[in-house]
Amino acid sequence: MVTVFETSKSGDRFVETVLKFGDKNVTKNANQTLTINRAKKFQKIIGFGGSFTDSTGYNIKALPTKLQDHIIRDYFADTGLEYTLNRVPIGGSDFSTHAYSYDDNHKDDFELVHFNLTQDDHDYKVTIIITLIYK
Repeated sequence: MVTVFETSKSGDRFVETVLKFGDKNVTKNANQTLTINRAKKFQKIIGFGGSFTDSTGYNIKALPTKLQDHIIRDYFADTGLEYTLNRVPIGGSDFSTHAYSYDDNHKDDFELVHFNLTQDDHDYKVTIIITLIYK
């Protein structure tokens, strides 16, 4: 059995379709074939997830509170995608509103005395992660 979740431009949001092997009544993507060789293993899957970037937090926080809760549940709850792994970039990334690092203003700080989180981290990364922990 394969479960397919689809989101479309026409309005579908996480529409679930369960396909059973040998099922002849599949109309969507009926020309696709899935072949599984149980004897051939490539890797062990330990989880699925995404990334907590500035833009993630920025976009989530731009939503009404009820919708913020809904999107978090859609990704992490047992009624959603059940993400279990997520990365957090150190400093700014290509998904940040601007470039930054954790020690921008102190040249030659090799001991990282001034290494510190920025306001962007507190506003857009840490708050979303804490929301997940306490829900």
